Amino acid sequence: MVFNDQDKKVFEKLEKITKESSEGEYNYQVIGGGISNEDYDILIEYIENEIKLVKSNQDSNKRFEIMKRFFKKLQSDNLYDSFKKQTRDNDLYNAKKVSPSGKILMQNLRKYEEQPDSDEKIDTICKFYAHSYERACRFFFKPLAGVIAKKKIDACGTCIIKIIEYYPEMEFVLEPFIPQIRNSIDHLDYYYDTKKNLLFFEDRDKPALSLPVEQLRIRCSLQTATEVSMNAADRELNLPLIKEVQHIFKKTEEYCKIIGIDFHNTVITWVSTGRNILRLHNALEKMIENEKSLTEK
Repeated sequence: MVFNDQDKKVFEKLEKITKESSEGEYNYQVIGGGISNEDYDILIEYIENEIKLVKSNQDSNKRFEIMKRFFKKLQSDNLYDSFKKQTRDNDLYNAKKVSPSGKILMQNLRKYEEQPDSDEKIDTICKFYAHSYERACRFFFKPLAGVIAKKKIDACGTCIIKIIEYYPEMEFVLEPFIPQIRNSIDHLDYYYDTKKNLLFFEDRDKPALSLPVEQLRIRCSLQTATEVSMNAADRELNLPLIKEVQHIFKKTEEYCKIIGIDFHNTVITWVSTGRNILRLHNALEKMIENEKSLTEK
């Protein structure tokens, strides 16, 4: 996904808020006016462009369509809302952990893309693979498997198994994520055989897995494609809600102007009590309707 200048400004703002805020401050900034109606326009356009990009590639579109069906099954089984709540509860904590290092690893991966095999290239690819695996597990696999199993699951490999058991089509989507490779990299139990030009991944008593370096790099790319497809599928299903939230923000700002109160400070105060913006919108709307009724009498 290529960012334009407006995209960059919004996401730089979000990244700054993520890095510098406590959880409460994060909620105030993002929900309470730090992100403007204009920013919502940019974010919605970005999401729509992301969906178009995913659909334009045959492989990523296949992952995208499977993910949409998967999320819809969760919805029909009354699990999707629970999944969203769980991801919200940990979102800031996870974002603080994975954002900075992920950028560096992606840059390094691209740098070695056309280079011959070397210790530096192998180290870069392995680090990216493990990081990408952990990021997807943290944001998707653990919360998804948790709502499916109705309990917390810590092992990423077990999460993947649970998801596939629940929805077998997901095996194609999750194929790039191999627990043995990730475990081997994390525990430094992998090595490169220069004679065979193969990477070997050992994990306890299991038979070693072997892959050419280029195959591991391709799996890194597929991991990224999978994560983007997951995000796009999730966002497409929630895009009507995002647009509705933006509409509520706009109407709430209008109501504040009618009543003669400061929109930003009112929202900050309201959200700090744990109430959402919709309740503020409804309260102001009712207040205006009551004043209108009194005037007409």
